[in-house]
Amino acid sequence: WTKKRREKEEAEFVCPEGAGNGNFADPATCRRFYQCVDNYPYLNRCPSGLYFDDVNKLCTFKAEARCGPLPTTIAPSTEPPTDLALKCDPAECQLPYCFCSRDGTLIPGGLDPEKTPQMIMLTFDGAVNLNNFEHYKKVFSEHRVNPNGCPIRGTFFISHEYCNYNMVQELAHAGHEIGTETISLQQGLQDKGYEEWVGEMIGMREILRHLLTYPEVMLSE
Repeated sequence: WTKKRREKEEAEFVCPEGAGNGNFADPATCRRFYQCVDNYPYLNRCPSGLYFDDVNKLCTFKAEARCGPLPTTIAPSTEPPTDLALKCDPAECQLPYCFCSRDGTLIPGGLDPEKTPQMIMLTFDGAVNLNNFEHYKKVFSEHRVNPNGCPIRGTFFISHEYCNYNMVQELAHAGHEIGTETISLQQGLQDKGYEEWVGEMIGMREILRHLLTYPEVMLSE
């Protein structure tokens, strides 16, 4: 299964128009499937002994797999929807639990956009070590706080190579969120198969659980 043959088969498969990103059955065999990302098909092979189920869009045991491509038909709607949201009533919808905005642009309290508090999310990815740890400590200085006086926090997506887990533990102890990136920090996993995804992502999570104090550390993926 050479790279040239793989590229040829990817070129022959066309992602379904209007279907968006997702997994699609290989017309030639149930052992493989295509992952369409931005309308480009990436050929993937199910792990040994598993087959692609075109209903649940995942690899499973042969007895449970429904080989595709399966035809998809959308039944026409014969009844008007009954679960539509009611029109917002300003008399009933009051802050702090509810707020009506006719076109979605009104700001609660009648604040000017220039005076409206903004939400900023700080995220960092890669290994934490001597090359960047002191910089992180400066960014999250105890003297730098939110307008309400609360300290600022960030999310660190950790990769394994060259990572100092004592420093990661210190960040977690300070209240930062610890997320998983990959073990080897490869240049993208879009052309990798199921086993590579599991090995890189789940493997990284297990490394963090093993080397950091848990459940003190908040883990996310």
